[in-house]
Amino acid sequence: MSEHHNKRERDREELLRTIVEYGYDDPTHAAQRLGSAETTNVVAAALTIAAQRKFGEKPDPQAVRDYVAGLADEGVDPATGEALILGMLDNPDLLDKVQPDAFIHAGVLISYSIMTEQPLDAAARAAFMAETEALVAELEN
Repeated sequence: MSEHHNKRERDREELLRTIVEYGYDDPTHAAQRLGSAETTNVVAAALTIAAQRKFGEKPDPQAVRDYVAGLADEGVDPATGEALILGMLDNPDLLDKVQPDAFIHAGVLISYSIMTEQPLDAAARAAFMAETEALVAELEN
């Protein structure tokens, strides 16, 4: 493996660790090194996996609405949160309603919120990260 590939993998892992251990670190530097397209792919994959775990493949829109309403105090616009979750899981057309500059911020906060509802041990964190990495690879192909 090349040094560049290893650095990208470490940056992706740093970004994902932020989602499962939000206090772990500020993901800004990793996101800057990855660039917006790759960061978006990592966040989209993490959000998809986290949302599938919470809401299933075909989420109940009211359950999603209720959930994101509770995230308004965390800085997530409820309409953006709803469009992100439903868009990533079931209705990709809703993603057109999400402003590009809000996607990463809201995606990280929503993913973190979902992932911290149940304490994760090291094995569960590793499984989430591996599953997310596999989805990132699919998105990039």
